[in-house]
Amino acid sequence: MKKILAILLTACLALALAACGETEEPETAVPETATEEETTVATTVFTIPQSIRTELTTPAAAPSARGNPVWSLNFGPYYLDGMDPELGSPLSEEQIRAALRAVAPYCDTIRTFGVTGELNKLYKIAKEEFGLRVIAGCWIGGGYNDAQVQDELAALAGIAGNGWADILLVGSEGLFRRDYSAWQLIGWMDTLRGMLRRPLPVGTSDTAGALLGEKNLIANSDIVCYTYYPYFSGADISRAAEDFAQMHRKMRAAAGDKPLICGETGWPDDGEPVGGAVPGAENAARYFDEIYAYSRENGLEVCYFEAITEPWKGKYGAAERSFGLLGSDLRPKAHYSRALADIAAQ
Repeated sequence: MKKILAILLTACLALALAACGETEEPETAVPETATEEETTVATTVFTIPQSIRTELTTPAAAPSARGNPVWSLNFGPYYLDGMDPELGSPLSEEQIRAALRAVAPYCDTIRTFGVTGELNKLYKIAKEEFGLRVIAGCWIGGGYNDAQVQDELAALAGIAGNGWADILLVGSEGLFRRDYSAWQLIGWMDTLRGMLRRPLPVGTSDTAGALLGEKNLIANSDIVCYTYYPYFSGADISRAAEDFAQMHRKMRAAAGDKPLICGETGWPDDGEPVGGAVPGAENAARYFDEIYAYSRENGLEVCYFEAITEPWKGKYGAAERSFGLLGSDLRPKAHYSRALADIAAQ
């Protein structure tokens, strides 16, 4: 009897739950590979704060009329709190437009780190609305299969075909991370060249240390793009600019007569010391001033890291989210305001 009553009670409870609409959703409503956090972020709509929105009505800065870049900035548009490209955060054209409008007075070139998914939206806006010179980079991560690599190369070629890029970079610091080999990179660059409807410079970007050991890669690149941070090398701020200059001379010798770009350098205004390198606003401002002056005096294009603070990078450490010249409110940080005003006035 107890078993019968238990069965009846269970059946009644099930009927009551069904009547109230409290049955569980099918498990297929959320992909098995999606975590709860990923699902939440991917369906979030990020709204630009009113403090930023009110500035969208101001005219866009006119592109520089000079033949040489005034200043090049590494550009990422994930500046709103909670956004994370690694979790598939949606990115609106309004958010991209606001970020480009904020940085346009301080550069005529941006360097990017992705061409597929949400990031694909930024190229048309950057080129057609802001007239920016664009160093477009596709991301190839560790473990990417052939299909993923081909998708990245095809997207990069598509952006180039539309006239939205000026220099094409395959991968970023993948040799340093050991995500792929130099010979793989050479093959991918050749594949990309075969996809292009018009010739453009093709290369990769990697740490100076990684590139110096790869003569064949340099020989097969149309342009040599290296990254170097005296901060991560532990250099005291008093000798950071000279440390940067020494590496530039080494890279200039290795590149021969090929065009040379420093694709990344910068100094964080927060984070932990690395050897004798101490983060902070004063040191960050000094490094910016000295590297800007060096680039002008020595004819070296520098893509400074980075244009805008992106809070999501904080999961990799305080320093990683502390390189931005502009805060996540799209306004110049106080310690860079004078230098950026001088650049804007040129």
